[in-house]
Amino acid sequence: MMILQCLWWMNYLVPVLLLFIALPLSLCAVIIDIRESRQRKDDQIRAKAHRKHAARHVKKVYRG
Repeated sequence: MMILQCLWWMNYLVPVLLLFIALPLSLCAVIIDIRESRQRKDDQIRAKAHRKHAARHVKKVYRG
């Protein structure tokens, strides 16, 4: 019984430790996800611009 009374603080320590581990991990995951989606959007815009530019060159070649 004495051992259980000595370990009362574990009831608070374990959830706090889990929070300290889980919160930074979830924050990192969110930040990485935002960066990836921005990168994907940038790549899509760049690819679209490249296609337009390439199409312009193709038209010029076929006209001449």
